[in-house]
Amino acid sequence: GRDLLAAHALDIDYAARRFRLIPTGRLPFAGETAPLTISSDRRVYESAIRIGTHALAPIVVDTGDGSAITVTAAGWRRAAPPGLPTTTAIAYGLGGSVISGLAIAPEIRVGTLVARDTEVRIEPEAGFSQSIGAAGRLGSGFLQHYRVLLDPSAARMVLHRGDVADPRPIRSTSGLLMGVESNRLKVLHVMRGGPAEASGWQVGDLICSIDGQPIPRDYSTSPLADWTIRPPGSVVRLGLCDGTTRALTLRNFY
Repeated sequence: GRDLLAAHALDIDYAARRFRLIPTGRLPFAGETAPLTISSDRRVYESAIRIGTHALAPIVVDTGDGSAITVTAAGWRRAAPPGLPTTTAIAYGLGGSVISGLAIAPEIRVGTLVARDTEVRIEPEAGFSQSIGAAGRLGSGFLQHYRVLLDPSAARMVLHRGDVADPRPIRSTSGLLMGVESNRLKVLHVMRGGPAEASGWQVGDLICSIDGQPIPRDYSTSPLADWTIRPPGSVVRLGLCDGTTRALTLRNFY
């Protein structure tokens, strides 16, 4: 909490799976810098980002958020690169499920850091960030690719590029987001503009086999699970639990 962290700098080493509190003002490693404060009203770390020519602030630095970048609907309308395609995705939190927009931004600036091809979640109107007066959030989905120093007393965040900085984002080419239920998959969301939407897939559809192979109990870590992100043009035969089979041709759509 702020009562413990505010007087220190927080050094987060994601690669080594550790963090430490150090005296403010120390610089244990070199890297790109961005502004950082603790807001007087929200009591959280805050910074700023730039998408294209538009600055968005305040951006909450939230190490408990698994997403990379999240912005408000209004902020995205101002900052979205012209012609950039978007789709939709589903996320779950304490308040239940939320449908958000989803895009891959070609370039995002966090202080002096330039990040390429970054996944951006676009909150619905009156979403969480807007409700607390923020322009969005910077989460661990982004921060985990760097060694991070959060030092609000020195008014800076330092980001050191590791070997996995700027990884290519994982994009769905199927347009289906699913949950695992024992030996079957349940469609939780059909992404806007994707091949699954064009093929008439619906939330609640149940899949019992993929290319003739039954859904294994270790599906989440099985090589079979990569069918949703296979190269565009791939054709996947999905066996529904009602005994019918559908062929889905994968493609890029965002």
